[in-house]
Amino acid sequence: MKSYWYSFGLVLAILVLCFLCPVQAAPPDASVNAVPLLLWSGSTGSTEPMSDNAAKVSCSGDGKYVAVGYGVGIVEFRDRQGAMLWRWQSPHPYYTVWKIAVSRNGEYTGVILNDPLQDHPGWLCYFDRAGNLLWSKSMKGPFGFVALSGNGNVIALTDGERISFFTSTGELAGTTVLEGFPWAVGLSDDGATAGISTGYDRGYIYAVGTNGTVLWSSPGGQHGLSVAITGDGRYLAGTASSRLRLFTISGDRLWDFNSSPEFTGVAVSSDGAYIAASSQYYLRLFNRSGAELWQYEVPSLPTRPGPYIGQLSMSADGSSISVTTEGNRTLFFDREGNLLWQNESPDQVVSTSLARNGKYLAIGTEQEFSYFDTGIALPADETVPIVVATTPAKAPVRTPTHPTPVSAVVVITGICSGMLLCEAKRKR
Repeated sequence: MKSYWYSFGLVLAILVLCFLCPVQAAPPDASVNAVPLLLWSGSTGSTEPMSDNAAKVSCSGDGKYVAVGYGVGIVEFRDRQGAMLWRWQSPHPYYTVWKIAVSRNGEYTGVILNDPLQDHPGWLCYFDRAGNLLWSKSMKGPFGFVALSGNGNVIALTDGERISFFTSTGELAGTTVLEGFPWAVGLSDDGATAGISTGYDRGYIYAVGTNGTVLWSSPGGQHGLSVAITGDGRYLAGTASSRLRLFTISGDRLWDFNSSPEFTGVAVSSDGAYIAASSQYYLRLFNRSGAELWQYEVPSLPTRPGPYIGQLSMSADGSSISVTTEGNRTLFFDREGNLLWQNESPDQVVSTSLARNGKYLAIGTEQEFSYFDTGIALPADETVPIVVATTPAKAPVRTPTHPTPVSAVVVITGICSGMLLCEAKRKR
């Protein structure tokens, strides 16, 4: 019997050493941030998949304000803590929110309403921070895109085959007709220049002045679906099918990059030092010279094509990048290409907005809208109040990390157990 207990203790000590010591040797992965903190969330009230009632989101540059549009023309304006500052609903029940944009300073919000059945033309509605409807414009067609200058004093609206510019008081500053149907529009921070990408059978990339003057255009192909202009207005990037190109604001093409599969989105840092582009399978980051700094490939199964990457956003300094995959996953990267975290939403993601400081991220789905702290350090000149999530967050999916080191006490206990048993045997 004594031999049995001696053998049992010795085996136990060996198992402790074999299984625990290798784990102790593995250092923690300090490069991975904590999962994003859910600050607050709300419901759209919709239970339909792929519904026109899905939430469209946009936040101010510092993330202090968030605008959400959903349902039958409902617009909510909230602060960083989730408190609703104002709420507006279209008097026409057949309208839903198609696009929404908040100025960088948070002073103005532009909303495009559309009739999903296309029986009525769309509307552009413009609000101040207090929720006053300053003016509204009937559009030529049912759909359009809107972009705001940094202070909200210039509004660019693509409508049918034209682009129009308005002042914050609703006065028309300029308009022009474009070749092809505009699919994307971006506006420099000072509002002096807009970048537009058109598609269908006549695809072009345009640079247009606030007075409606076309500064230059470049043929892009049938599927010119994305464009981005730098905050300082010096560079413009656009995609057309499998081509990504970077231009100076004067129209000089600096470089282009060909890819297969086709691109789905493009984003630029405020000074044009970094350009991110998404496609099926890949997220890529380039520098201003056109060198590919890194690429991330979304894992896929041999029997199924990889997912498309979309909803691409970049912080002003290019240090943070967020994208979504086909479905409900949001991925968050740093400038070096490290995947800091993944978040899984309960439903299909249809809209995201990353604050220019990279600290906050809004996500809209068919059934809810959520606001997250991304986990990165806040710039020194900004302060953040303590906030508590009003709705519990579902645990996001994280990038795998190394196992947490086991306490040395446990390992020492195992060693001591074996030594004591050996000593007891010797005395016997």
